[in-house]
Amino acid sequence: MFFGGGEEKPKGKTVVLLDVGSGSVAAALVQLLPEHQPKIFGALRKSLPLAHSVSAPALARAVASAAREALNHTSAVAARIRGHDKLSHVGEVARADIFLSPPWTTLEDNWQHEEALTAPLAVAVEEYFGEIPASLHPFGRALASVSNSIFPEEKTLIAVVNGEVTELLLVHNGNIVGRATTPLGHHLLLRTLRAHGGFTEAEARSALLVQPSHIEESLSSTAAHFTREFRDVARDLLADPSAGGPARSVYVVAHEPAGEWFAKALGGEALQDLFPEGGMVRALRAHHLTPYVGAHARPDLFLMLQTIFVDLPAGRQVAAS
Repeated sequence: MFFGGGEEKPKGKTVVLLDVGSGSVAAALVQLLPEHQPKIFGALRKSLPLAHSVSAPALARAVASAAREALNHTSAVAARIRGHDKLSHVGEVARADIFLSPPWTTLEDNWQHEEALTAPLAVAVEEYFGEIPASLHPFGRALASVSNSIFPEEKTLIAVVNGEVTELLLVHNGNIVGRATTPLGHHLLLRTLRAHGGFTEAEARSALLVQPSHIEESLSSTAAHFTREFRDVARDLLADPSAGGPARSVYVVAHEPAGEWFAKALGGEALQDLFPEGGMVRALRAHHLTPYVGAHARPDLFLMLQTIFVDLPAGRQVAAS
């Protein structure tokens, strides 16, 4: 029985992603396939310990340690695949793409990265994957690059909620036209539950995953506090004449399911104040990205966005720099 011309399918290439935030670190392998969805596999995300107070040096040490754990897992997956006769090419890692969120990256005239952290990250990548090319990317810039594919509006305000920092990006046609940060992230919820709800850190993390009704009262004042901070920062961004006109939508990018909590917190009085003529706020969910990425059973929103970025033609990646 004849099924085709016997030509070998294009094999593509495999890259390793390293997602570096202020609340967790993740590593994953991505198979980039010509004319097919990229595929994520071998992923591991490590949460950073919840400190009573935030110290940049201590946070950097925790990030470096978590990065090594994640890279160790991912490199082991690649090594196992290289031992498979028919799939050995999938385990050959061509390059590393490292994505940095605040406070590890800043935007003044140009993007700047925290060298005290990026240097040990580069050493770790080489230790686990050998001498492969490695590139640093601000996560905000990468998100702006893929925004035209994901968000239907030409201009939108994106709130990227990480562990200790929330980054606000005003994006117009794939370009960042305004940016600000606020030192509040989803660790604010964990600290509130630990301090006022009687939860341990592990119990607080579990409670946020299922979001039972009994934690709503404990978090009500936290929601109001986050909303006030967000509104003040966003108002300045939207009022900047260089931003080029109004935006009437807010998208929250946060590790699920916390994104829904933050979207709900921002969906009331704060939104009316920012968008008196009407607007919307919603959380970006992993299932919104499934048309673009093939992911494992527990999809990771940040890794999926980064995968879409590395799968872009190089010219489109540079456009938002």
